[in-house]
Amino acid sequence: MKKKKNIKILILLVSTLAWVSLLPACGNLADTEQKTEEGYNSRECPVYQVEDMDSLKLGSAEFNISNYFIRNEYQYQNHYYIDSDNNLWGYGDNTYGQLGNGQQYIPQNDYDNGFEMTPYKIAENVVHVDFGGYFMIFLTDKGELYGAGANLNGVMGIDVSGSEEYVANPAVTVVSEPVCLMQDVKYARAGIRGITALKKDGSVWWWGEIRTTSAKNIKDTVGVRYAEPEKMLEDAIYVTCGNFCVAAIKEDGTLWTWGNNTFGSCGFDSGDKDFIEKPVKVLEDVKMVWMDEVRFDSIENRLSYGMISPYECNYAYVTFAEKKDGSLVACGYEVEGEGSKSWSYMLYGDILRTPDQMNGGVEFEPVTVVYSDIFQPVAFCEKDRKPQLKFKDLKYGMPAEEVQEFLSNLEINYKIVDGISDEEKVYEIVTEDQYFRFCFDDKLKLNAFYYGAYGTRNGKIMIGMTRAEVENVFNSPFLEEFSNDNEIYSTSFYQDDSIYEIGYLDGIVYYVKESMIDESKLKNQKDENIQSNTEKTDATQSDSIEK
Repeated sequence: MKKKKNIKILILLVSTLAWVSLLPACGNLADTEQKTEEGYNSRECPVYQVEDMDSLKLGSAEFNISNYFIRNEYQYQNHYYIDSDNNLWGYGDNTYGQLGNGQQYIPQNDYDNGFEMTPYKIAENVVHVDFGGYFMIFLTDKGELYGAGANLNGVMGIDVSGSEEYVANPAVTVVSEPVCLMQDVKYARAGIRGITALKKDGSVWWWGEIRTTSAKNIKDTVGVRYAEPEKMLEDAIYVTCGNFCVAAIKEDGTLWTWGNNTFGSCGFDSGDKDFIEKPVKVLEDVKMVWMDEVRFDSIENRLSYGMISPYECNYAYVTFAEKKDGSLVACGYEVEGEGSKSWSYMLYGDILRTPDQMNGGVEFEPVTVVYSDIFQPVAFCEKDRKPQLKFKDLKYGMPAEEVQEFLSNLEINYKIVDGISDEEKVYEIVTEDQYFRFCFDDKLKLNAFYYGAYGTRNGKIMIGMTRAEVENVFNSPFLEEFSNDNEIYSTSFYQDDSIYEIGYLDGIVYYVKESMIDESKLKNQKDENIQSNTEKTDATQSDSIEK
């Protein structure tokens, strides 16, 4: 097998086009048409991407908590789902015992990732599941809230006794089997380090902690710490939390928030205070609230070894709300509008930016961020689920300039990679998100496509497919290569309308390279494969004779 190249490429030229996202204007000021149940409202406001508009039930007058139960949760390196019989299944990373299978997988080397890719049945009679990154929680039809995973500040019910060892090593104390955390629960959500729960009597509870890597006050990076459930509010109908804030909607339609407010994410002017320790009322006539992501169920239903889902629409430190009149608003990090503010941060992203704090001899300047602690009008747009289909009209042999023009017309941002890799000249056009690469020969003619997300431009192959699913489309490969370093990696080559090089990670597609058919090269590859198979057969027969 050929070893994978360790590519070291010098970027000589970058596109001079303005950076724009794959979906025009999302997250930027734009003239938009916001669809609601009542129709379209044309206005100028920031537009944010969401995974699935229909599931949000925007404009619906009815409030039913069961509409917001999560039955398919994909985050970080785990996938949890509830089947039609209300059985909860999970697979993926188990470094913190978050699969609830009674085990904790500790990686032993760089190739050992602690993943369990066979779905494990965790529990029965489950109506709702959520995952924060280190632990998962689920709710049964009897109102019992269970959890499994890392015990951050006692979030899984184990006494931490003042120890903070879990901060540097979340795997130090874990609960690897589901444990009942609370009863008579109506709804609950998991943040990265805490849990909020709504009980059937309308009371709101919070436990865990919130930590931030950016702060107005350098020493003010931890807040709302409770090692046991703490009652925060009464008379609520809904709760949620992100990684940095918590929110509740009361029966009267008022929105209450608490948590980290460094970037105004709570929708409240706290001055130079980074944390709001007790709930504050920030908005009236609220129907729904979201934090960081505007979704309930994930639309992703496959896990490819912890790769971030391309469908994810994450806006850290941003709080979104739908008001009862159907209008949408948001506050927090980089939210702009009337009354938005700016602040120069000395602690930003875990790096101190003060004259006496040096990193490798480089002094960092303060970072100025615009944010809003006032809710501003916004709009939502659904993220394109199959952007690769836009490339179906690209033809092999197209000059690089024509491909650039094609992408520019689609408002797809890119950069040009022009350099040397392993003594070979490389010229590629790479999209900003790095999901797609367009490769060219030495005459700068298009000769290959690389897909690191979504799937192929003909729609036949999707990232996350199993080998069996691929071979239902392409039949058997004409060439296979296996990694000498790690047996879970393999590469197979298939012939169809093009040559498809497909990388498998434990039998799951994680990349595809589509290239034009070169008959002479193809013949050589097939001959090499025949020779390799013959040598393997001879070796097997020789071993049998010796035995």
